[in-house]
Amino acid sequence: MGRELASTLHLLRSQSKDLTCKDQESASGDLQKLYDTWEFHENDVMNAQAKLRSIRAKLATLEGKIALSIIESQKIVEEKQRRVDCARRALQLLQTTTIIWPNSASEVLLTGSCDGWTTQGVVARPPNISRKIRDMLRAKAVHGNSLLTAKGVNLEVQALMSIKAALKDSHGVLAKWDSDAADPCSWTMVTCSTDYLVIGLGTPSQSLSGILSPSIGNLTNLLSVLLQNNNISVPLPTELGGLSKLQTLDLSDNLFTGDIPSSLANLESLQSLLWTSGNSLLTAKGVNLEVQALMSIKAALKDSHGVLAKWDSDAADPCSWTMMNSKPKLSGILSPSIGNLTNLLSVLLQNNNISVPLPTELGGLSKLQTLDLSDNLFTGDIPSSLANLESLQSLLWTSGNSLLTAKGVNLEVQALMSIKAALKDSHGVLAKWDSDAADPCSWTMVTCSTDYLVIGLGTPSQSLSGILSPSIGNLTNLLSVLLQNNNISVPLPTELGGFSKLQTLDLSDNLFTGDIPSSLANLESLQSLRLNNNSLSGAIPLSMANMTQLTFLDLSSNNLSGPVPRLLSKTFSILGNPMICATGKEQDCNRSKPMPLSLNSNNQKQRCEEVCLGNMRRFQFRELQDGTIVAVKRLKDGNAIGGEIQFQTEVEMISLAVHRNLLRLYGFCMTTTERRLVYPYMSNGSVALRLKSKPALDWGTRKCISLGAGRGLLYLHEQCDPKIIHRDVKAANILLDDYCEAVVGDFGLAKLLDHRDSQVTTAVRGTVGHIAPEYLSTGQSSEKTDVFGKPKGSYARLG
Repeated sequence: MGRELASTLHLLRSQSKDLTCKDQESASGDLQKLYDTWEFHENDVMNAQAKLRSIRAKLATLEGKIALSIIESQKIVEEKQRRVDCARRALQLLQTTTIIWPNSASEVLLTGSCDGWTTQGVVARPPNISRKIRDMLRAKAVHGNSLLTAKGVNLEVQALMSIKAALKDSHGVLAKWDSDAADPCSWTMVTCSTDYLVIGLGTPSQSLSGILSPSIGNLTNLLSVLLQNNNISVPLPTELGGLSKLQTLDLSDNLFTGDIPSSLANLESLQSLLWTSGNSLLTAKGVNLEVQALMSIKAALKDSHGVLAKWDSDAADPCSWTMMNSKPKLSGILSPSIGNLTNLLSVLLQNNNISVPLPTELGGLSKLQTLDLSDNLFTGDIPSSLANLESLQSLLWTSGNSLLTAKGVNLEVQALMSIKAALKDSHGVLAKWDSDAADPCSWTMVTCSTDYLVIGLGTPSQSLSGILSPSIGNLTNLLSVLLQNNNISVPLPTELGGFSKLQTLDLSDNLFTGDIPSSLANLESLQSLRLNNNSLSGAIPLSMANMTQLTFLDLSSNNLSGPVPRLLSKTFSILGNPMICATGKEQDCNRSKPMPLSLNSNNQKQRCEEVCLGNMRRFQFRELQDGTIVAVKRLKDGNAIGGEIQFQTEVEMISLAVHRNLLRLYGFCMTTTERRLVYPYMSNGSVALRLKSKPALDWGTRKCISLGAGRGLLYLHEQCDPKIIHRDVKAANILLDDYCEAVVGDFGLAKLLDHRDSQVTTAVRGTVGHIAPEYLSTGQSSEKTDVFGKPKGSYARLG
């Protein structure tokens, strides 16, 4: 077609010379149309040629794939034929193999395999097989028979399927167990060794019911069986006694009945056996079970001095056994069989040489109230299962054990969490206490040493109720416990007497009842003890007369009775106990030694004005109707903006911070012209005033003042939330009560600071000479700037 168009075009061009101009124009148009038509057809031809080439390429590719498929199919057919031949040979081998009858099975499944192809057949058990032959064949069934491969995987599949068939699995936990599987190692609840042998069967807390099939005896490689907390019933199968490698068997919290199979005595490798709590294996009291558990504990301990000599495995019950409290110590390990003694209320194994990690089975003693494992050689971590001991009230494991790091931080976290759990914290004061914390040193109300050990616990005036957990006895490094002005009740825990380092204990203004623990007399370092304003009863322990180091004791406003021991404390009070000091005029009801001042009353009031700050320089002293003397601070420029802000700040801060070493606010008055604050009267003035008076302070009093001021600042910085920066710490703002107890006052310049922040930027405020250089230059105030002011106002002057 292209050639024809070209020749026609050439002819037209040759004839165009003979045409007229008009004809030439017409011919030119025709010529252009013909040219366009030629180009159009030429494009079609090119497109058609391209499609043809593409089709040819696709055909060639398809032909190649077909050829490859044919080759692959031939290979598959050849491979299948080879496997079929191999399976035939395996079947012929099975037909000539002696049948091994495992256990008491009525039929046996013969299996032969070759390269993944399996042939199976079921053969019924002959009716008259002798017991002797059956026992012999049973022994051979476990080791090296020719029914299966050397690893015996298919036999284990069959045993597990029998177990599944005997159980009622309402939740489909065992749904993926498949009788056609080559091995059970991918099944849920099944654990295999590297040789594809079943070594673990664990289906705890899966709501399984039904019975435990005797086929479990075919799983001869089992190391652990964990079927606790289900509803499996009927007697235990005796076949369990054939699991020679079994180390752990837990069938607790089920519905098993009948006797304990005597075959379990054959389990030579068994280390942990639990079946109590819900099962009725023995009598209702489970006495024989407890005998067996106690004998296991005895076997695990090394009793070189015969402390447990009277423990007898043939005893009907262990109730007549004695645990001799003698000097020889027990060693060895604590057997996991202790978990079978589910009715235990107390375990006291302190002061021995028992070692290795604590058994996790201790967490199953749901009724346990007291656990004392202190002064032993236990190592490893504290079992997390101990958190399940809901009835536990006292837990002691420190002093000798190495359960945690050398600093014992995690132990203290756990003790504090037990204290939190026993308290009712309606205002969420302890909300940030976290059981997962590495240490409690960042928690509110907790003070730590530089070694990250808890040395202070202070939650005064936080509306806490509930009880004080005996776990407080685990905080063995405590120097101070300040829990005053709460609603904590029930008797005082005797564990309070175990604090060898405790210096200050304040439990006043609570709801404690019962006797004063005589163990408090063991607090050799205690200097200040406040138990006033509670409901304590009984006699004051006579042993408290031996507390020569005690300088302050307040037992007033309780219900104490009986003889009063000769108390050696410099300052004490037992007023307000109707059966001892009904009128308050009785002998030996109180003794106080306030520090005398050489100033007369008028002079003291005049000097007191010099102690106060800025706009707060007017003090008045008033006596209330009940005889109480109060100090009334009058704001000089009450209507000024700065004075109003300072007044509001002081009211807010003192209301927020309540501590025995911080100045309390009795009340305030606001009128259109007056702003007044009412404080307790501080008979010994301020530190600045006292240092200029006679007689001079002795070193013991100076130390007491410094520690008191430090405790007050520590409360502001660490135990308040948000924390409070005083910004004007100096000797003039540290006041002294009747007993020269330091009280930090004047919060007019204080600032609140979130615990997440390290500093606050403000205009510089304070007293020249007591302002930290970095605060003066940057305006950034923090706890450090308060500490800077204290040595110049307290330590330097006191030293």
